[in-house]
Formats: sequence, structure tokens, C-alpha cells
Amino acid sequence: MSLDKSEAFTAQTEALRLGDRKERGLWRRFRFFLQDHPRPLEWAWKLAQMVLRRMGRPFEWLGVKRASRWVKPLEEIVKRPIFDCQMCGQCILHSTGMTCPMTCPKKLRNGPCGGVRMDGSCEVTPEAACIWVKAVERSRHTSYHLDIGKLNPPVDWQLHETASWVTFAVGRDEVTTGSGRGPHHAAEVISK
Repeated sequence: MSLDKSEAFTAQTEALRLGDRKERGLWRRFRFFLQDHPRPLEWAWKLAQMVLRRMGRPFEWLGVKRASRWVKPLEEIVKRPIFDCQMCGQCILHSTGMTCPMTCPKKLRNGPCGGVRMDGSCEVTPEAACIWVKAVERSRHTSYHLDIGKLNPPVDWQLHETASWVTFAVGRDEVTTGSGRGPHHAAEVISK
């Protein structure tokens, strides 16, 4: 019995994801399970947001760089094993289905490149699934699912290797250059 194109695509994507899981060990499978079922991670982020919003003034009083030096080791312990965090200093995990877009070989923060293969694999690393295919799939399971289309500013490389918890608390993670005019969501630029 032959599958229609959408069923074939889904089957190939699932096979790719399962193959990736089998090759990487127990922790990798657990990590994928957490990311594929992001509700607990989303709750943890909402709790962290409440705490971090109250920490803005203390972090400013300490100095953002000093606070980042103190907070970064804790953030790395939490985020690297679960999200393969790249410590960009401008974390958008919640809006990408708890999938770190900085793990994309091209470091794309606003969606997949034009080289995503039909089976959902990466153009640069064909044996791996496209990070953005995973992000779109996973975002459907969060309350932030509409944020997947949010147009994110380019990475401020001055914040690389700093604690995004500190930059979030002081509001530095949303600072962009330029006029601020123009579209802020993909829906604004896609014609209907």
C-alpha cells in the first residue's frame, strides 16, 4: 500500500528523529523526550520569568557583567545538557518550542534556510534533522506556539557567552539596533 506525500514526509521525518535518538545514548533520548513534551519545561520557564523579573535591579546594582559571571555557571549546568545551549545571551527557547536555534549550523534565529531537505534533514549536516523542523513541531505543544513566527533580532555577538537570565532580567535581551520600524511577525510579511 502506498502512502500519500504528507504521510511519507511524516514517516521519513519520524524515522530521522528516531534514528538520531538511537545513536546518541540514554541522556540524549531523555533530552529529546523532554523537548518533544515541553510542558514541564514551559512551566519551569514561566517560574523562572517570575523570579528573573524581580532580579533586574539587583543585577543592575551588581553590574551586568559581574552578575553574568556569577549566574552563567548555573545557567550552563541547567541549559547545556537539556537544550545543548550555545550561551548566546539572548535566549528564545520558549518561542522555538524549547529547541535552541543556535544549534543550527548556520545560527538562524528566524526559521529554516532554503536548504531544508524534503525529509526534514539539515542541508549542512544531512544526517541530522533540521533544528527549525524540530522547533516548529515542538512549538505546537506549548502556549507560546504563536511566537514561532516572531521575527527575532540578529544575535548581538557582544552578549555571546553571557548569562541570558541576566540579560532577560535587565531587559538587555530585547535591545535591537536600527529604527525598530518594520514587521515584527512573519504573518505581517506573508501575503494571504
